Amino acid sequence: MAGNEANSVLARKNLERIVEKSQIDPSLVDVVDVYEDHRTVLDNKIFLTPTLLIGLPGSVARVVGNLQDVDSIAHQLQTS
Repeated sequence: MAGNEANSVLARKNLERIVEKSQIDPSLVDVVDVYEDHRTVLDNKIFLTPTLLIGLPGSVARVVGNLQDVDSIAHQLQTS
């Protein structure tokens, strides 16, 4: 996320809905603000915000944007 920028605020709200719909343990979700945690951003090669990184066995999936497709993302998380 990028502070309180409009897309970041919307992405946070959508992420809450995604976590609820996919029934993921909220403690498994880390929200990183690029303004506050430069190391995590650099380590994960995040060049656009907001970016959702989804850790999958053997790989990482990325969703860039405000996460507006809540149902699709929640479904993908449920099947992974």
